[in-house]
Amino acid sequence: MKKKIYKSVIQVEILADRPMGDDFIENLSLVDYEITQGECSGVVKVISSNEGSSPDFFMMDEEGNEI
Repeated sequence: MKKKIYKSVIQVEILADRPMGDDFIENLSLVDYEITQGECSGVVKVISSNEGSSPDFFMMDEEGNEI
């Protein structure tokens, strides 16, 4: 049985009155809070949604077995 992997890509733009460190930017829960309830403004844009992706990204072969 061939396993299919789906890939979606989103882009998040954040506007803030101070620099944002990597710890902030890499924490999507914190980014969401800051742009919906905190002191930042932001927008989320869908770049692509549910495109087929290669299973080797997850270190699997076409059948879903680890490689």
